Amino acid sequence: GHAQIWQERCILDGHCLSVCPQGAKQVLSDVDKVKTYLQQDTPVVVSLAPSYIASCHHPHKIVAGLKALGFSYVEETANGAELVAWAHRAYIEAHKGPFIASSCPGVVNLIEKHYPAARDYLIPIVSPMIAHGHLLRESYGPQCRVVFIGPCVAKKGEAAETQFQGVIDAVL
Repeated sequence: GHAQIWQERCILDGHCLSVCPQGAKQVLSDVDKVKTYLQQDTPVVVSLAPSYIASCHHPHKIVAGLKALGFSYVEETANGAELVAWAHRAYIEAHKGPFIASSCPGVVNLIEKHYPAARDYLIPIVSPMIAHGHLLRESYGPQCRVVFIGPCVAKKGEAAETQFQGVIDAVL
């Protein structure tokens, strides 16, 4: 009689958020964590998903607003996407296909949980968010706090994966 998520089947696509008739499912918020980061002396850096351009009428105000809130640096996650694209190309040139190349953690989750026979076809390259997180830490120091801002719910799960601990500190 209660809605529940089967973690072993969940691909973190956020579909449950829109279809739950009780509105019982919500995305866990990192807002308070980020507010704490902004009160500390450590630089807080934003990796901003390129989709922000389409999500508001005045995209140039987003960067100015983030800086006014206290973020030290704001860069587009597209910088990480460029690195990932080059890595995909190098992988494809060095290996024999077929391949599945996806930077979407929801697609990767779908394959891993529902089509495990296709796992071997996934190119083992991190997503643009993770690549950008590494790049930001190289640029601004390992002590900086990296906050990813974007519309994808699956990014929260990706950032929390054990192998990516310490790369992305919060997802908004």
